[in-house]
Amino acid sequence: MLNPEYFSETNKLIAERKFGDALNLLKTYVKNNGNTAEIEALIAQIQLSADFENRDIYGNTNLDMDPWFS
Repeated sequence: MLNPEYFSETNKLIAERKFGDALNLLKTYVKNNGNTAEIEALIAQIQLSADFENRDIYGNTNLDMDPWFS
């Protein structure tokens, strides 16, 4: 389980849309304390949010890389 201090700091960074900082904080926690399924799920969710936010919708209309639009 994630330490409450790390959890509140991670939530604060996510609310501020600082996904990279939140990921770095979680990866530091994993390095020092080990990994759990809860942390893996949180990291995956943050990475998905960051990927979605950083999409260039004007550069490529096939954002999900659908093979039938190639």
